[in-house]
Amino acid sequence: MKRFAEFIQEDVSQKEINDLEKFADRLLNKFDVDIEFTKHFADRVNDKRNKPGITIAELQRLFKKMAANKGKKIKKHGNSEAILKDMQSDLNLPVVVNWKNGEFEVVNKTIMRKKAFKSPDPAIRYESQVNEGTDKLISSHVRGDLKIKTVRRGTSMSSPIFVKVTGGNKDHEMGPYKSAAEAKTALNKMHPLPKRIREAKTAKSHPWYVHSPSSFKSNSKMGRFESEQEANAYVKRTQKHMPKNALKVGKGKYPS
Repeated sequence: MKRFAEFIQEDVSQKEINDLEKFADRLLNKFDVDIEFTKHFADRVNDKRNKPGITIAELQRLFKKMAANKGKKIKKHGNSEAILKDMQSDLNLPVVVNWKNGEFEVVNKTIMRKKAFKSPDPAIRYESQVNEGTDKLISSHVRGDLKIKTVRRGTSMSSPIFVKVTGGNKDHEMGPYKSAAEAKTALNKMHPLPKRIREAKTAKSHPWYVHSPSSFKSNSKMGRFESEQEANAYVKRTQKHMPKNALKVGKGKYPS
């Protein structure tokens, strides 16, 4: 039976809107496109008339579609108003596109989910899905009620890194980042480790450890535990989310 909370759509917070703006800018700044949101947009995204409720993950997918197009559609509407339309999710975003300081500033005024939305302003349509088939798993773990996967999007070691967060009624994606360490820092800032995990654990107080030998060194240390039973329970609980990264239990210092 599902918990009652799983049926409730949580409101998108102002912090999430701010993080979304940073996410969009990291994708689009290289194409001379700058994304801005008005306060009214933040209010309207949580309007109960949007059925189903609008999620950060949907908005991230829209900006990824814009980046896949290299911002070309936006640049055709400089110094004018237009409607960004995500045909896949029926999202409509009225925007003002300003050309200033050598870039296209896209001010998102408001948002609504409506299939037959009409406006006298020209529509900028985004229809195709973003191809994420090149995602290569770097690591994955469970943090509270969240499932977290760090992936490299592309076939080369210089390809950007993203963090996929699912669970807790707020699926979203973070990135792009230049390194796994940068991604980990951003993840810890947005989703801090539970207090019991942050507390210092030494080889003396928690002699048993779990590590992932096949993960990158920065992600290989999974945690310390007071008993072997506790460590094995963690492996049993976590291993199913990391099928390509075997977890090992040991005692003493972490392997170098």
